[in-house]
Amino acid sequence: CPSAIKPSQSVNNFTGTGDQSWCKTDASGNPWSASYTWNGWFYFDQAGDGGSQSWMSSVGKGGYYTKDSSVRNSAMTPVISDGIWADAWPMENDAPNHNLYTGDTQINSTASPANTLGGGHANEMGRLAISRHGNSSASAPNTWASAAQTPVGGIIVGLYDGHAEYSKLPNLWNYNWHLNWGQSPAPAVQIGTPR
Repeated sequence: CPSAIKPSQSVNNFTGTGDQSWCKTDASGNPWSASYTWNGWFYFDQAGDGGSQSWMSSVGKGGYYTKDSSVRNSAMTPVISDGIWADAWPMENDAPNHNLYTGDTQINSTASPANTLGGGHANEMGRLAISRHGNSSASAPNTWASAAQTPVGGIIVGLYDGHAEYSKLPNLWNYNWHLNWGQSPAPAVQIGTPR
């Protein structure tokens, strides 16, 4: 992303920020980096359960998009977006991270409360809810302190029908991130009025 102007650090598991790419090292030890995040709900194997995603409970296995017909609303189903890590499995009850510059950096950690599909992943939506665009400075500290506050900025989201759009942060909860979006419990934290 042109707004992620700072080069990433060439070290494994270096999370990005509002203006910096993330870095992940592959099995051969080669670092690769980007500033976009893949919707993990499109990772699937023949069984349609994400295969190696051992953190995902059996409840979550039904959330994967396994074929084209799984996508019910292609114009509202994100495939890729701006983010601070390679992938994310957003859930309806994920709370936004209050630091819109760093996002949620608890990658594969139990330090943050896990979402309802549980396991070792922390707040997945926090990997996406950063103020990368529509902000006078993506590198300036930004906070989303309360549900009544409208956060500054947003991200670019690429959707399954092939179009991309700018999304203000509260609107991220209006997309269909997984197959059963909207059929899970209501958000645990109110995030404000979507725009």
